[in-house]
Amino acid sequence: MNNIKQIIQAIKGQNIQDLKKYNPLPEQEQGIQKIKLIHIAASNPSLEILQYFVEKSQNLEITDSIGRTPLHYAITYGQLGNVQLLINRGAKIEAQTLGGDTPLIKAALIKNNQCYNYLISIGANKSHQNCIGQSAEQIYQYN
Repeated sequence: MNNIKQIIQAIKGQNIQDLKKYNPLPEQEQGIQKIKLIHIAASNPSLEILQYFVEKSQNLEITDSIGRTPLHYAITYGQLGNVQLLINRGAKIEAQTLGGDTPLIKAALIKNNQCYNYLISIGANKSHQNCIGQSAEQIYQYN
């Protein structure tokens, strides 16, 4: 079993050589929220680290305990380059959390204008409503 703390340290430190040394699987879990290593990579700024996991992953729609995909994580942490990489490799822009939040809704909720505008430009549905009846368009307009 790989040493998860050292793997996470390599991801956060953007150290691709150390990461390759451990050869972790993208689906390897960390913590009670069932966050996968690919989620951690998507939230960090290194495109090279995320690319490493994307190439090894067979599922870009893999979720944590509340249904967030790597794309949700990239948006939450404002990593537009990672958002673009994930989408270019096939991540679904309409993926929904258990509460019905799409990546676009997440971008609107955290006021991430750059990711919001990018998702709109590639056709994200701004009128989709989450489980409490909020659409990305409403949230963006009034938030």
